[in-house]
This record gives sequence, structure tokens and C-alpha cells, in this order.
Amino acid sequence: MESIIKTISNPVFFTVNNSYPIQSDISLECDEVDIIGVTATVLNQSVECMSGITKGLVRVAFTVLYANEKPAVYESGADLSFEQRDDKIEQNSLYQLKCECEDVKFLVKEDGTITVSAIVEVHATYCAKSELSFLQDIEGAVVKTEQRKVYNSRGCMQATSANFEGEKKFNFEIEKVLCHNDSARLLQTECGIGEIIVDGEILSEFTLLTSSGEIVTSFMTTAFRYEIESEGVSVDSVAFASARLQNANFKISFLNEENASKIDAEYTLNFGAVVLDECAVNCVIDGFSTTHEITVNSENLNFNSGFSFTSYKHKCFGEGICEIEQGEKVVCSLNSRVEILQFNTQPTDGVYKVEGIVYCNLLTVNNQKYKIKQAKIAFDFNIESELEMLDLNATASNVIVRGLEQKCIIDCEIVFGVLSKKCESCNCVCFVEEGEKRATTQSAISVLFISKGDDLWTVCKKALTTEQSILADNPDITFPVASDKAIVVYKSLND
Repeated sequence: MESIIKTISNPVFFTVNNSYPIQSDISLECDEVDIIGVTATVLNQSVECMSGITKGLVRVAFTVLYANEKPAVYESGADLSFEQRDDKIEQNSLYQLKCECEDVKFLVKEDGTITVSAIVEVHATYCAKSELSFLQDIEGAVVKTEQRKVYNSRGCMQATSANFEGEKKFNFEIEKVLCHNDSARLLQTECGIGEIIVDGEILSEFTLLTSSGEIVTSFMTTAFRYEIESEGVSVDSVAFASARLQNANFKISFLNEENASKIDAEYTLNFGAVVLDECAVNCVIDGFSTTHEITVNSENLNFNSGFSFTSYKHKCFGEGICEIEQGEKVVCSLNSRVEILQFNTQPTDGVYKVEGIVYCNLLTVNNQKYKIKQAKIAFDFNIESELEMLDLNATASNVIVRGLEQKCIIDCEIVFGVLSKKCESCNCVCFVEEGEKRATTQSAISVLFISKGDDLWTVCKKALTTEQSILADNPDITFPVASDKAIVVYKSLND
């Protein structure tokens, strides 16, 4: 007895997290300076995803803020090579990559050299393919099937890099960009014929030094639209993409207008996309043979029946935790990052609880002495969803920090990107064991006694015949039966 097997590629997402130390030695080109502090920013990322391993290169920009006659900066870069190993990693399966710098420190040596260091946190989300096999039919047997809507995954595709430009005008002269914090986020994904169209925006947060010596914070948003070419994609396909900021460059120019300037930005983005093909499959959930004793062996299988990528926004406002001294003023925020402390993957009444902390580096001044301090504020956010959440990322934007009587007030917006799936369970027959041949009968007509509540399939198994035969021979009976009764079963002696 031969089984007809159907195998689909079930998309499975998993995340690999690693921490890597990085450091660099910096020699300032001037003497007798007061070191304010150091910030670290990931400038660009290049990555190659192969079977079982991902190799990447991260460029980290260390910015030393110091005070001479007024605040100034010295920039230095350092490269970090990293590897992530996991047997589940497949070629070109990287869906999303996020690199952040934490625990930034500096040490001034006797010779005046400054050693700067940080921990680079690498968070990578991969889309793997899990083979899901089940029976569609059993030759020589009567089977009961159920239809399921499922999605076949074509895996993750890494598109070629794309460049985008943005600009912003200011009504003052900019002397220097002290530091910047950049991120990209997608707002919408659509499938066309042979392409995936993504819309999103790039967010840049600047800390600027004006020609008058004032330090200000400003924000810039650059919208983008990109078409990822992919063979076989149609308007009926389902796709969700990720945008990774690989590089950001800024150029300051002065305008003819009095006390005006402009920042021109050049960004390089990398895109990853997972394409899903919707299809309907029949799954055998039970079966019997009219000629042999058989045993059907079932397993509870989870079919991916829907995916979505959704963005949520959360306003975070309140007093941050930071030691502000008497007379110390908050000048501006330098950069920020979001750390997710708890993400409950098992919802309560359809509600997922997210808890985390927003960290902000602040520039403060007290008696003309500048310092870099860190402030933090906790947040919690509830997401209502009937889907199973697979991946969560968060970024903070439009971060504004104000000082108020030895307190710092943090005002920002947190944007959550949530990848979710809908699962349907089905108890499917996965293999069949064939037993002894059934004893033959010479009777063409038999009477079968059935019980109250028996459905049509239960009666078929008792009678060892098809549903069509039972219904044709007993047209006056409805199933499940309302009371105990006897039915007639006809059988061809030529069977």
C-alpha cells in the first residue's frame, strides 16, 4: 500500500546574538585639552551569509568630545570582524541585522594617547526552511482529508545595496556635526509582478555645533521607495522585508542666505525579503482499507497559515534616571538606544507584554565644564495580537532631553517592528502500517447497526465502504444520526 507524500517548506525564524569587544588608540592633535567623553556609533556593516556561518565586518566610529576654547570633536574609526555560527544558518538566509555599541569607555595614557573601547552587540535574525511532510493520499484505501491553507517559503533574499539622498536646511551656521544617530524602518511592503516594493524612512538625529559655539539637537527624516526584483513574485505572493542601514555620510554647506546652512545626506541601505507562496493542500487525517487491516499513525503538525509585519508606536515621556548635580544643565542628547528586557512570547488573553529601557547619552555643562552622562527611562507596552510573534525590534526617535531642577525629563517615540505568524494545528497521518488481509464475505447485502451521534466517517469505517456508497444506499438518513438505528449496506460480489 503506497502513500502519496506532500512536502512543503515551512519558514522558521530564529535569532543569534553575540557580543564582541573593540578598541582603538587615538592621539589628539592638540595639547592641554579637557576630555568630555567618548561616543561610539556603528557607521557601516557588510555581511556574507553562508551555510552554517555568517561573516561580517562592522565599522565603528569613535567620537572624542573635548573642550579647548569651545566643545570640539576628534573622530577615529575601527573595524571589527565577526562570525556567527549555527547549523540552522543557510546561504542568503539573513533577514535582519542590527549592530549597536554599548559600554563605551576611554582611558587617557601618560603619553596623551586615548584608548577608547566598546562592546558591539550583534543581533541577527535568520529565515530557515523546515521541511514539513504529510500524506495527501493512500493508494488502495479510503481516506478522510482536510484542506489547509499554507505558505511555502522561498527563503530570504539579500538584494543589492541602494543609495538614497536627503537634505535639511537650518537657519544658523553649522560648524560641525558632533555626533549622529541613524536608523531605517519600513512602513509598507507590496508584491508586484516580479518585484517587491518597499516604502520606508530613514531617521537621523544630529548633535550640532554652531559657529557661535552653541550645541543643538535636530532631526531629519528621509523617505525612500525601492523595488526589489525577484523572479516568480506575483501580486498574490506574500512578502515582508527588512531595511538595514549600511552607511551614512553627511556634508555641510553654507547658503547664500544670512546665517543659514544645509546638511546633505547620503545613505546606503541593504534589503532582505522573505517571499511566501500561498497554496491549499489536502491532509489525510484518517483512513482504512477494504482489503487489508491497516494502522494509520498521526502527528500533530503546525501549518503556517498567515504572516504579517506590523509597526507600533509608543510615546515614552517621564523623568529619567541620571545624577544631575547642583547647577548642572543638560545641553542636549547625543544618541540613544533601546534595550528589550522582557518580551513575553506567550500572550495572556491575546496581549503581549513588552518591557525595556531607553538609554540616552547626554551632554551636560556645569561651570563651563562639559560632561557626558547616561540617562535611562523604563517603559512597558502591551501589544494585542491573535498571531504568534516571531521577532521584535525597537528604535527610539525624536529623543529630546531637558533638565529641570536636578532632574532630566526624557521625551521620545519608540517604534516597534513585529514579525508575526498565524499557526493552525492539524492531526495528520504521516505514515501507514499495512497488516493482514481482511477475510472476504459472500454476502451482497448486510445490515449495520449504528449508534446515536455517529457521523458519516464513523459509519464508513464500520461498514468498510465509502461515504458516497452510504449516502446513496441510505438517502433518508442524516448524519450524525439522531438515534440508534440499522442501515443497509450493499456490496458488489465482484469487489
